[in-house]
Amino acid sequence: MKDIRPRGTSTGPKRSNANRRVRRYKTSFHVPATYVLSFLLLAVFPLSSAAADSHHPLPLSDTSSLTVLICLDGVPLDMIQDLRKEGFFRSFHKPAPLISTFPAITEVMLTEFFHVPYAPGYGLRYYDKKQNRLVGGISSADAVSIWFELYDFITPMIDRGMVYLWGRWAWKDIDMVERALARLDTGVFLAHIDSTDALLHHERPKVAHRWLKKFSVMIDTFVQTHPNAEVFLFSDHGNERIPTRRVPVERYLKKAGWHPKGVIEGESGVAILPTGLISTGYLYTRYKRKVARELAWRKGIELTAYEESGVITVFSKKGEARIQRKVVEGRPWYLYEPVIGDPLRYDTFLWRAIDSGWTDSMGYIPARRWFAGTLEERYPYAVDRLYGGLTGHVLNVGDVLLSLEPGWHLGSAFLSFFFHFQGTHGSLRRGSITGFAM
Repeated sequence: MKDIRPRGTSTGPKRSNANRRVRRYKTSFHVPATYVLSFLLLAVFPLSSAAADSHHPLPLSDTSSLTVLICLDGVPLDMIQDLRKEGFFRSFHKPAPLISTFPAITEVMLTEFFHVPYAPGYGLRYYDKKQNRLVGGISSADAVSIWFELYDFITPMIDRGMVYLWGRWAWKDIDMVERALARLDTGVFLAHIDSTDALLHHERPKVAHRWLKKFSVMIDTFVQTHPNAEVFLFSDHGNERIPTRRVPVERYLKKAGWHPKGVIEGESGVAILPTGLISTGYLYTRYKRKVARELAWRKGIELTAYEESGVITVFSKKGEARIQRKVVEGRPWYLYEPVIGDPLRYDTFLWRAIDSGWTDSMGYIPARRWFAGTLEERYPYAVDRLYGGLTGHVLNVGDVLLSLEPGWHLGSAFLSFFFHFQGTHGSLRRGSITGFAM
C-alpha cells in the first residue's frame, strides 16, 4: 500500500405565478454530493457519511399541499444555532451543516445545487479565455446563472445595494416575502433573500441577528397557520464575521516581475478577476505553477491551487501537496499526497485512514470517508472542493485560485477605501463554507 502520510510532519421563462404547480424538473433538486449536501437530506434525516456521494431529490408533495424553499444568503450555521437557543425558529427541526463549494459563493454553489448548466464566469463580470479580456457586467444577460430563473422571489439588485448604504433597508425583504407567502395556497414557492449576505458583509453581526429574529417571527407564524405547508430553510455558504481589508495581489505580482491587468499581455501577463467582497481570488496566466507558488507565501493569502493534467497542486506557507481523483463503481475516491509539509493539515486524518484500512493499494480514500473525517478540520472536505473548483463550476475556470486568510478580501479597491467591511466568505475555511439547512 502506498504511504500517503505527510513527509516531515435551458430552463424556459421565469414563472410569474408562484401559486401554480411547476414541472418536476424544476422542483427535483438533485444535488451533486461531491460538492454540497442535500438540504433535504440534512433537514429530514440524520447526518451520515453516505451523504458525501449520494443524490437525494426533493419529492413533490401532492396537489393539495404547499412546498416552500427559502435561501437566506450567507447565514452561518452557528448564528442559526444561537438563535434556536434563544427560542427562535421553533417550528423547524434542529439545523444541520450544509457544506458549500469552493469558491464558497452564491453563483457557484447554487449552480451545483440546482444542477443547471454552468455560467460563463463567477459573476456578472468575468474573464473570457477565448477573448483574453474581462467581459460582461450588470447589463449582461449571458453572465447571469440560470438558477436565477428558478426563483419566484429574489432580492432586487437595487435593494441589495441599498443595504450597504442603510442596513434597515434589509427589512423590506421580510415584508415582500410575507406578502408573497400570503398569496399562496398550493404548489411550490422558491425564494432567495440576498439582503442577509449584504448585512453580514457590511454591518455588525448583531444587526443580522435582529433581522433574523424578525424573519423567524414571520416564518414561524406562517408555518403555524399553514398546516399543509412544508417549509425548508437553508443558506448557500457561511460568513467569517471579522472585519476585512483588501489583499494587495497586484502589488505582490508586480514586485515579483509579473504584469497584472484585466488581460494577459506577454509572457509575464496575469489577468485578475475582481471578486466583490469575498475571500477568494481567480487569476488567469500562462504559468500556473509559478504564479501559485509566488503568491502562496504572501501576507493575506492562505492557499493557492492550480490544475494540470487532472492533478491539483496546492501551495501554502506550510508546504505543497497534490490531489488526484478516480471513480470506483460510480463513487469518487481521492488521493492526497503531501510533497513538502502538509498544507491542508490532514496529517491526523491520514494516519486514521491508514490505521482503519480505508485506503486502497495506491493510497486513495473514498469521498465519503474524506467528508465525514474532515468536517471538523480547518478545511472541511477540501480535496473534493478544490478538485471541483479547478475543474468545473463555471465555463471559464480560473487558472489559479486563491483562498485568503481570515480578515482579508479581494474586492474593489475603490469600495474598500470608503467602506469598512465586517465579514466575508469564499475561502476553504470552515466558517466561510458552512451554511445550514432545516
